[in-house]
Amino acid sequence: MNVVSIESELESGINALIASQPPEINCSELTELEFYNLVHNSNQINAIRDQVQRKIKEEYPDYGSELAMIKLPKINLKRIKYEKYINHCIKFGKREKAKLGYRN
Repeated sequence: MNVVSIESELESGINALIASQPPEINCSELTELEFYNLVHNSNQINAIRDQVQRKIKEEYPDYGSELAMIKLPKINLKRIKYEKYINHCIKFGKREKAKLGYRN
């Protein structure tokens, strides 16, 4: 199944596009939840997750180095830096997913 995500300010524009498609295209509108369920484990979304994990590993190459950061007191500067970097990586992933129309 191929999925194309389109947005329009006017619902009538989307309805007109769907109505104009030849029957062999089998074009239909998906709800946001249906779209989410369809693409949640897609290759594109998984590739973005992999990118986020690679970015984290650039700074914290193994589980032990991350665990060491988590065990530090929350006010420790190394832990604060770690959490800031993790949040940066997560936000990167969310932005990339949003480009595909995926809502986090």
